[in-house]
Amino acid sequence: MQSLHILGSFKEKMPARRMLEDLQDYDYRLVPINPKFFGQVLSNSIVRFELDTTQPIDTIVCFLGPESVKKVLSKLMFAKLVKYPKIWLQPGAESDEVIEVIENMGFEYSKGSCIVETIIENETPMKSKTDDRFYRQHMDLVSKCSVFQNFTHEENRSEVPAQEVEWCGDILDLSNSDHIIPRYIRSLNNGEETLEELASRLCK
Repeated sequence: MQSLHILGSFKEKMPARRMLEDLQDYDYRLVPINPKFFGQVLSNSIVRFELDTTQPIDTIVCFLGPESVKKVLSKLMFAKLVKYPKIWLQPGAESDEVIEVIENMGFEYSKGSCIVETIIENETPMKSKTDDRFYRQHMDLVSKCSVFQNFTHEENRSEVPAQEVEWCGDILDLSNSDHIIPRYIRSLNNGEETLEELASRLCK
């Protein structure tokens, strides 16, 4: 399953938010990224804080202005990438300077077309897509302890303010990220359980 890492605003009715809703039944792993929405569950996705370049990134979808896109490219330029991502510039995200930077970096890119329209026009939604299971660690302000949670978007009933979230992701993030929290969780495996079983045990 291809991962689409989505950069933009996830306020109601914004294009990036609508992408999560419109493509939730298609065969893609949707990875929304925005620090203001960190840890929130939107449609069948959980919002990450930033691009995690320690993992493979298939496609980065930019619902951003050109100046913001250049900042993203600057970060990618100095990152030790596991693989080169494709950059999908939604209408309004491109500029001559942005295109020149992308080409100099050697990245594949798309411009001038909407990724949502392209997918809907050319692909068929899945008849039944399994709900993704998410993992989130946040600081409980009363006990001052970190709380690790494990849930689907249907099971999620409590929102946590972004400033209290320490980490969140799905099973691929938990498996592959070099972030200190998933690395620590993986270190707790007793050698006789899957990562999903370990995560469930830590939530009890």
